Amino acid sequence: MKKMLTNQSQKDCFLLLAFFLHIRHMSFVGWIFLAVCIWFEWGCLMYPDIEVEQQTPNHQPEISIETVEPQDNGIFLIDLECEKLVFRVDRVIEKDIEDNLYVGWYLNWKRENRQQPDWGWNNLTGMHDEEIRPGPDLVLPHNYVEENKIYTLRVFIADRPPNIPQDPNKAILDFMDRPEGKFDTYQWTFQPTYGSGFCKTQ
Repeated sequence: MKKMLTNQSQKDCFLLLAFFLHIRHMSFVGWIFLAVCIWFEWGCLMYPDIEVEQQTPNHQPEISIETVEPQDNGIFLIDLECEKLVFRVDRVIEKDIEDNLYVGWYLNWKRENRQQPDWGWNNLTGMHDEEIRPGPDLVLPHNYVEENKIYTLRVFIADRPPNIPQDPNKAILDFMDRPEGKFDTYQWTFQPTYGSGFCKTQ
């Protein structure tokens, strides 16, 4: 980076030079000052490059939709005779491999609901050296649902410990002092029945 003297600076230099040259025993100082002025005028000052730390953007965790079970193409039936009512996200994509992931599950979630999840927040364990991580699953207790009623089950996966805002006009999740936090969500809509419908055996 080059910094040139302004006209005012040049005048100041030569006025001071004239003053020094009038004092015989300081003439050597005057010549040094002149050299400095010339260096500033025709030379350049090299400043070290200031390295600005680049903040890496935070990436949203992504639920791999094609690995979701059951696959939700609208309202589907789920068999209450099944030993376990299993809902699963098999894979989650997290480009920031150092991030921890937090999982919360809501039965019949609505945006105006301002409560903590029915199950969670659980830390989603997994290897942190790859972008693709194993996803969460939930075994829904049979006594939480009744035959022929319509239910929704929603999962949230966040990359910061979330908080639930009390103001319904605010965001769905609040990350308090970690505003860079992001999340992804998926919802199933199902109707419990007996003797037919989806049944995950393991």
